[in-house]
Amino acid sequence: MGQKREYSEIGSPEPRNRPSLNGAKKHKSSKSKHRPNEGTSTWAKKRTRTIERLLNRNQELPANVRNDLERELGALKATVSDKSFQKLRSAMISKYHMVRFFERKKASRLAKQLRKKIEETESTETDEIEALKRDLHVAEVDEAYTQHFPHAEPYISLYTSAKSEKEEEDKDDDKLDYTPLKHRGLLHTERPPIWSDIEQAMKGGPHALRNLRERRPTELTQEAQSERRQKKPKATTTNGALKAQPKPQATKEKPAPFAKVKGKAAAAPKNRRERRLQERQAAQPVVKSDDDDSDEGGFFEED
Repeated sequence: MGQKREYSEIGSPEPRNRPSLNGAKKHKSSKSKHRPNEGTSTWAKKRTRTIERLLNRNQELPANVRNDLERELGALKATVSDKSFQKLRSAMISKYHMVRFFERKKASRLAKQLRKKIEETESTETDEIEALKRDLHVAEVDEAYTQHFPHAEPYISLYTSAKSEKEEEDKDDDKLDYTPLKHRGLLHTERPPIWSDIEQAMKGGPHALRNLRERRPTELTQEAQSERRQKKPKATTTNGALKAQPKPQATKEKPAPFAKVKGKAAAAPKNRRERRLQERQAAQPVVKSDDDDSDEGGFFEED
């Protein structure tokens, strides 16, 4: 057996992972900062800000470098605009999908009922046929309205006074009565302003409808601004002349300069206290003393 060591020979136990007192604490290397991938919307926005700061701060850039940066800046702005439009478009489609779907089904059902009614109506009833054709045209435009309404704009409902669409969709098409046209009155309600734009686009064909559907909000605001500029009346010449005239400025009267008298200078102006005292003395009546001689006679007047 080995010899047992004494207690003094054994040092105090220390923890294994105890940091050294002399050196600083060692931190684990953190991960590198997240950088957006090239081509994404975040990368395009960051690159746009970088180029704008560079162009604003450094005015002594060479002409070729400045042209390249401006060209890249324009392309990046177009990319950011496209990305934001696609994001807005997707959000608006998902938001109004159900409303558009139910109204499209209702409009197509009304158009189908009207076509069937026109076929069943006798040719002698010309007035009734004309009225049915007008309603059929409205129903067809309503159907195109639900399909080609601009995706990036809030959808405006057509049949707001109708019953809930879910109750209508629960019914089977076979059980529907095509002759009475119960919902024909919906075709005579007021339509939003964009309804006439879709009606005109239907005459231009599918390409015009697609352009209207993919219209961006910026295009709409630019059209509205141009219309406002055209409708804004020009200012009259009288108003312009009045505006052109400068306002009269109040001029302060300068004190008159001291008048010089030949041989001696004029008396210096008195202060306010002296002037007031002089005014009071001038306002008081002059009292003649008894010692003054009068023209009417005195003590030395002879008889």
